[in-house]
Amino acid sequence: MTWAGRVSDDEAPGLSSPCSLFEAARAVRYVDGVLLERRERDDLQGQLVGGSEHDWGSCTVVVGAQPVRGGDTPAIPWRQTRKAKPRHRSREVVTDATLMVQELGGHHRADRVAAEVLGPARAASVSVEAGEGVGATRLQYLTQHIVIGHPRSIPRPAAPPARAPPGDQNGAMRDITGTGIWSAGLRYGDPAEGAEAAAELEDLGYSALWVPDIGGNVFDVVERLMAATKTTTIATGILNLWMHSAEETADSHARLTAAHGDRFLIGIGVSHAALIDAREPGRYRKPLAAMASFLDGLDSAPTPLAPSTRVLAALGPKMLELARTRAAGAHPYNVTPEHTAAARAALGPASLVLPEQAVVLTTDSELARKLGRDHLAHYFALPNYTNNLRRLGFGDDDFAAGGSQKLIDALVAWGDENAIESRVRQHRDAGADHVCIQVLSEDGLFPRQAWRELAPALTT
Repeated sequence: MTWAGRVSDDEAPGLSSPCSLFEAARAVRYVDGVLLERRERDDLQGQLVGGSEHDWGSCTVVVGAQPVRGGDTPAIPWRQTRKAKPRHRSREVVTDATLMVQELGGHHRADRVAAEVLGPARAASVSVEAGEGVGATRLQYLTQHIVIGHPRSIPRPAAPPARAPPGDQNGAMRDITGTGIWSAGLRYGDPAEGAEAAAELEDLGYSALWVPDIGGNVFDVVERLMAATKTTTIATGILNLWMHSAEETADSHARLTAAHGDRFLIGIGVSHAALIDAREPGRYRKPLAAMASFLDGLDSAPTPLAPSTRVLAALGPKMLELARTRAAGAHPYNVTPEHTAAARAALGPASLVLPEQAVVLTTDSELARKLGRDHLAHYFALPNYTNNLRRLGFGDDDFAAGGSQKLIDALVAWGDENAIESRVRQHRDAGADHVCIQVLSEDGLFPRQAWRELAPALTT
């Protein structure tokens, strides 16, 4: 069985016709300039399975599709807007996440989508019923019979099914899409202002808030940010594995998700020898083995931390491979879109790629590059980053005198809102699921005006 679709250029400018369902799925998230919120997609899935009607306003929220045999390529009913009732609900309506599953495949993501719709218990039974777990077979079954809600084999429930309770370790962390904020201010700034800023960032549409960890109780900060928000993912970027035990980490994750919902993503990193050895000389060694050992500890903790709720700060090929096999994906920091493409190639289609991108909202090139050099000076002294940049083609001349213009511009996006959006889009086009921006500014730890001005371009 093949999956195919067709859209016209006037409905989706820039897409070829016919196009793949994956192309259609990526486009639908931004049709009419509106990005569908994750909670709306979750609700939509429940409405589809439950069979009830729903008014989704003027946002384009779904793409129609159906399985076909042979070379036939049916037209895709491209839009469903205000007051329009989806036609042939049980056979044609699928979410963009499901279309990604159809195009990209992968047991992990297919199961994740099924769990989102049916709950983990029923999704598990479906996987068994689907056959021997062969990727294509299971994928066809999940998308045709479960996510689309086909009446054959699995009856549709009378009401939207209950989701896994918050903190259920058998459940899966939701996929992260959209644009997030990476902020040292949310971690180390005034706690009250940090909580207030977090609530505003959620209202502005940013899908995740990322905080660093170079000492102190990071879990207290995560708890404060989760309490200040309702749906936004809170993520560590990254949790320093030398400063926390695996058991403490797993226990804190279980406690916080039980209280605030399944929206705490733990990014884990090996940090840097200069930081760790300054406190305890000789402690930093064999970082890859240290990461593997820490992951072993998370797996064997009294409350295990599921791989689907953790990502690794991975830059080089060995750590990327560990991120592919032992976590949900990677959170690369200080990288370019070219690295994002390499990370996607290394991780494959089923893993998350969640890069950080430094930005300066100014058209003043001199100020932008000054802020960029001030920000990057510390990182150019750390081999983890310089080795990765060398793999991307930069050399000694680029690291000299605070960084060449070529290097600074590659790592720090600057300009107006459109220029910043263009760089973020380059990461998405290279394979990023989500991009978190770190705003560099003269406005201190909370560049709230820049966050506000960038929101319309980055969150819609």
